[in-house]
Amino acid sequence: MLNRVVFLLALVMILGTGCATHKVKDVPVKKLSDYSCYTCDNDIEVAIDVYAETEKTKQAFYADLNSKQFYPIHILLKNNTNGRLFVLRDGIVLNDPVGTEFKHTRSAAMYEDFEHNKMAYALLGFGIFSYMSAEDANNKMKADWSEKEFPDEMIINSGRVNSGFAYLKLPEGVRPEGKTLSIDVEDMESHERRTVVVQL
Repeated sequence: MLNRVVFLLALVMILGTGCATHKVKDVPVKKLSDYSCYTCDNDIEVAIDVYAETEKTKQAFYADLNSKQFYPIHILLKNNTNGRLFVLRDGIVLNDPVGTEFKHTRSAAMYEDFEHNKMAYALLGFGIFSYMSAEDANNKMKADWSEKEFPDEMIINSGRVNSGFAYLKLPEGVRPEGKTLSIDVEDMESHERRTVVVQL
């Protein structure tokens, strides 16, 4: 009886976390002006690609992040100035029309929600081999999502395009569409600061 309960618990955990694999997926990048969410603020170009549809999100992250209200937003910035630009991830904010602000969450928060339960796989699968398979999948997932994440601090050299994902965890029923994304940018030579706003 106890073995049956353990089996059922392990099955429930696995069904909740999915298969113990993770494939690293490339993110397609286009010319910035080809994105539907695009703006050019004098000499700074910004394009936004919102991952709010299940299939698109799974293509890039190998998981349905939207099912748990995580919305990755790909931010691409081109520096057409003669100097360097400085962007803090904390200076990226999603705003709704009534003034509510939504700030990014770290990739580690997504990982904690989606990591595979190693013990469940070991109990239900083939012992240590399933445990190691789940651990390998978790490590790949963690590294992949962290590598895609917009860094804490980004320096964009003149003429270059830099990009990264800001991960947003939105309240139930709230989606990114119809909101604006504001990005604080500083010119490292003049120390002039400005906020670039993109309509989603």
